This record gives sequence, structure tokens and C-alpha cells, in this order.
Amino acid sequence: MSRSILFRILLLFMLVRSVGATAQQGVVPSMGTEFWLGFLQNYTGAQRLDIFISGQVNTSGTVTMPLVGWSQPFTVTANQTTTVTIPVALAEHTTSEVIENKSILIQTNDTVAVFAINFQSFTADGSQVFPIQSLGTEYRVQSYKGLGSFSPGYSSELLVVSTKDDTQVEITPTATTLGGRPPGVPFIVDLDSGQTYQVQADNPQDDLTGTTV
Repeated sequence: MSRSILFRILLLFMLVRSVGATAQQGVVPSMGTEFWLGFLQNYTGAQRLDIFISGQVNTSGTVTMPLVGWSQPFTVTANQTTTVTIPVALAEHTTSEVIENKSILIQTNDTVAVFAINFQSFTADGSQVFPIQSLGTEYRVQSYKGLGSFSPGYSSELLVVSTKDDTQVEITPTATTLGGRPPGVPFIVDLDSGQTYQVQADNPQDDLTGTTV
């Protein structure tokens, strides 16, 4: 690492997330009142981007895209699930190695759990979203190999969402990226709060599993 890197990020990627936060007895808290997330590119574009919010008590909150200006208030009934649909045109990432403003912020008055799904026929991808207090500073990507027969738009990929200004993110990919970054060579991206950064493999047959962030 060429210089001190202090950051707090949320790394989202298809299907599986590796969380580097520490917690009592090794349990990472999954419920909270503030969550950040983003949606990766789906094959030929997502059909629906949905967020599912549930809690043990009645509560309310807001889903926003802070750097885009979109917001939607919601209410949650205890022990039931509220669905908030996010505009695909605003939120789905379609680039590689480009800083964008497509983060989504969820804030609630009481503790809730959050799940997200990126739906497209035959390629629906889901994730549990961890609250901000459970985030860490070191991540290792668990992804999978893309499908060459469906190229383009179906490569191995990962997404970084910054929750703080002046965030320095060091990424060491395990495969050549679409932007030409070679495997095993770290590179740094500077992000402010709410900015996002998707990375895709150049070859749909490659796998970004093992990439460190």
C-alpha cells in the first residue's frame, strides 16, 4: 500500500458478501437504522430493483439517492415487510471503473432489517444489506465466473459504495478489468460520500473472486 488508506465502505457484489466488521462473539449485527447500498449491472438491464424492509415495531423512514435527488418515504408495520421499488434508470450501474452517483441510502426511526433484489428473468440476484455500524475496511470479493455466451453485460463484477467523504479505496483485482487494470496490481480510487464504483472483468470467462478491497 503506497500510502495510508483510511476508509469505511460498503462493498456489494453478486449473491455473496464478505463483511469485515468485528462484533461480540463473532456475530455481525444485521439490523440498524442506516444502510447504504447499490445495484450492479444485470444482463440486458434489470427489470426491477426492489428493497425489502422489515422490523419488530412499527416505524417509518426514507429511501434516498442523495446525489441524484430521488427519495421515497415509507412505513413499516411490525413483523411485516415493506417493499420499495427503485427506478432502474437511476440506480443500475452499467459501466466499469467509472465514478458514479448511484448510491442508495436508507434511514429509519427504529431498527430494521434490509434485503435487496436485482430482478431479471433467470438472473435475479439478492443480498442482505448490513447497517453502517457493521461495515469494515478490508474486504475480499466472492463472485463467480461470467458466462461468455451472454457477453457483453454478464461478466464477473463488484461494486463499491462510499459512505464518507475523502474515502481512498485500494482495489487489487484477480483478473484483468474492463478498463484494462492488470491482475495483481493494486490501484486507488478516491470517492466522496454517496459515490459508487463498479468493476467488471474484461473477459466474461474470468472471475474476480479473491479481489481485495
